[in-house]
Order: sequence, then C-alpha cells, then structure tokens
Amino acid sequence: MPMKLETFDALVDAFFDKCKEVMKTKGADYTKQSDNKLANFEKAAGRRGMSPLNVIGVYQDKHRDCVDSYIKNGELESSESLEMRFVDEINYDLLMIAQAIAEGYAPAEDWLKAALTTIVTKPADLGKPGEPPVRTLDFESSGQACCNPDGDECCDTEEEDGAEAIREGKQDEPES
Repeated sequence: MPMKLETFDALVDAFFDKCKEVMKTKGADYTKQSDNKLANFEKAAGRRGMSPLNVIGVYQDKHRDCVDSYIKNGELESSESLEMRFVDEINYDLLMIAQAIAEGYAPAEDWLKAALTTIVTKPADLGKPGEPPVRTLDFESSGQACCNPDGDECCDTEEEDGAEAIREGKQDEPES
C-alpha cells in the first residue's frame, strides 16, 4: 500500500520528536547523576569486561529482536509498541556514534563536524553576560578530535604551540 509524501514527512517528524523526548527523559537513567551521557554504558562495560560500544549494542539488540520477530511473524511479542522499539533503536544508534566520538572517532561528514564545532557548555563558563558559553572541538587532518571529551586538554597542534609561545613571550604575535 502506498504512502503519501506528506504522511511520510509527518511520520519522520513525529519519530524524531519522540526520539528527542525519550532521549531526554531516559537520559537521567543513563547518566547516573553525572554530566556524562555515556556513564551508564561505560560503567557496565567495566563490570562486564566489554567495550562501551558492545554494551550499547547489547542494549539495542533487544529492540532489534522484537522488530525481527514482528517482521517474521507479523505480531509483537512484547508489551512495547513497534514504533517505540524503532525509537529506542534510533536512540541507541545515536548513543553508539556518541560513544565512538568519545573514544576518538572523528566524524567524516561535514554536517556533523559543523554541529560538533560549537558546543554550549555550563552557564558558569559564560564569558560575557548575555552571550552563550561556547567550547569548540577542532578535528585534526588525521581525523582525531583535538580536544578530549571533557575539553580539559587539547592535543598538540602547531597553532596551540604557537599560541603557547606567544603567551610565554618566545614569539611575536602574527600581524593581522
């Protein structure tokens, strides 16, 4: 049976709205009172001797098993709806890419690099009143994220080395 484009667009919008809602409401469970969105998976990985990516994959598998069962039998073998299984699968995909980035994977896609270039941090980090706090993540040509996930230390780059030399008075500032 066909589906009109506007119906499909409404479905996509509704799914992504629900994905965001679920990610926020379940997020507190996964962070374990931490500001680390991936804390739950990292803790479970340590307990089980697995990588955090494998833990996320195991969590995701229970949803995939229900979807596969529906595809095979045409029936749900769960009290949770088919659409919520898909919402959870999408969210686990997002958590997987977040974990991969936290472990040092540098996004190859420009749209994701751009989204991660400016990250709003805590209100205490405000530079000037009325301006949003900002921390930037730069991706080296090697594909590695320049800053660690907490943003406390950055990798060595020529630009940073030059900035440090300027701060220490060992090099003149470049002319603009």
